[in-house]
Amino acid sequence: MARGTKDKRLSPKRMVRSLLLSTGIAITLLVFLEINDNGCWVFEAGQPAAFFCAGFVWLFLSSLFLLPWWGRIVLLFLILCTAVAIFTTNFMHSRIAAIQASAVGRVRTLQGLLEAYKEKHPREGFPPVMPMLESNWHTWKYYRFEYEPIRSKNISLTVDYDLRATPIRPDCGCRMRLITSSDRIIHWNFDDRPATKADPIVGD
Repeated sequence: MARGTKDKRLSPKRMVRSLLLSTGIAITLLVFLEINDNGCWVFEAGQPAAFFCAGFVWLFLSSLFLLPWWGRIVLLFLILCTAVAIFTTNFMHSRIAAIQASAVGRVRTLQGLLEAYKEKHPREGFPPVMPMLESNWHTWKYYRFEYEPIRSKNISLTVDYDLRATPIRPDCGCRMRLITSSDRIIHWNFDDRPATKADPIVGD
């Protein structure tokens, strides 16, 4: 009897059904990640991460369907413990805060470069284009930086500038918008509009 049960559990038909079901669920997960929340998860994590998650789900479900009952209990317990550890952390909020802080840091670095150019070129003032600066992962993926020089009306001298940092996908969590000028005061807001100099000051 035990031998017959074991043969049935590991029969080719059962294996094929399990693998087909696991594959269908994994593909459904991929589609869900692409369309859920405007695809923000895929935007942040990237396509390889999406395929990795789908592959992990496929492997997990295939194992779950083919293991004996005690193996399923152990596997579910391990997955449950992992899920609790992930969802009880403040990882998401900490990551967004780190990205926004990185954008503020880049703005401050650009301020210094603009001031340095002005000191070296007093007849020109501030540079005509934004200085080149190597972007880290936080800034190039989530923020767009725009530089607008402001020239004097009487002479060909750049006397001021507007430097903006705008989130590329504010609907994906990073909503802080920044603006600064030659006074080196950074203003910010979380609204669905460009930041202005009437907005609060970073650090206040």
